[in-house]
Amino acid sequence: MKKLVKVAAGLLLALGVLYILRSAGLPFSDELGAAIATIFRLMAALASWGAGLFGGQ
Repeated sequence: MKKLVKVAAGLLLALGVLYILRSAGLPFSDELGAAIATIFRLMAALASWGAGLFGGQ
């Protein structure tokens, strides 16, 4: 379980760095930006679902 958390944290960090670089104006494709935004939306939905599943804790 700890390894899964570390992998998820690493992926989130990598996506965050890509998002910041894209926001800074580096020339990434629009598809990459859309993919990053979609992944963040999915993670937010999963977090919301998980919070509801465990009583908001």
